[in-house]
Amino acid sequence: MVFSSFFRWIFFIFPLFLFFSLFLGCKKKQKLDEYGGYYDASADLYRYENLGRQTLKDVAQGLEKPQTGRYQKIFTKVDFVVDNLVWISLKERPVYTLLTQEIKKEFKNEKNSQVAVWLEGISVRAFAMKDMEQKKRLLAQIAKTVNQVVQKKELWVTFELAPFGLGFRGFVFLPKSEGGKLNESLNYWMVSQGFSPYLLPQKKEALQPFMVEAEKKAKADKAGFWGLGSSLE
Repeated sequence: MVFSSFFRWIFFIFPLFLFFSLFLGCKKKQKLDEYGGYYDASADLYRYENLGRQTLKDVAQGLEKPQTGRYQKIFTKVDFVVDNLVWISLKERPVYTLLTQEIKKEFKNEKNSQVAVWLEGISVRAFAMKDMEQKKRLLAQIAKTVNQVVQKKELWVTFELAPFGLGFRGFVFLPKSEGGKLNESLNYWMVSQGFSPYLLPQKKEALQPFMVEAEKKAKADKAGFWGLGSSLE
């Protein structure tokens, strides 16, 4: 009787086990994309199942793993801008994986292959104003204006790894720019419009004279924040 019950139990469980194994296996296979992986929502992580013999570096358009102090250049889409933080999309999943391995989760979006780029030398919140409501309105207007210029556009971005893995840091270039001249960057444009002061770099050799001149002219013209009696915090 014991053996009979045991075998009946086996015959009942085995088909169920086989069914669920096949079902889950098919389900996982259906999730695989063109890069041989899938986004695991439960872990908020993209997982490679079958990258093949190629390494990430082989399929990453000649880009290298980012380092602080070593700039690279990529042509990609700007999704949106918040203050001095630009969110870009890296359409090729291997490119995203290679470039964001050292980036903290708060500064990337695993599901949508997005990563944040700090605009070098820029801080729209560096101005001090007595009227905080006026400052909020101006910040909202700046955000709207900047997004109208670059949002959803394919642009050149020069970047390095930001300290402590807090995203990238670099320059986003304006439409029609080939990404070679920093005075054609969004960074420069924001300083020239009085939307931000130029934050001096720690290393003197990194100082950009044209950014200093752009700030002087914005002050003289009372552009942006400079025209509202603002001072730097």
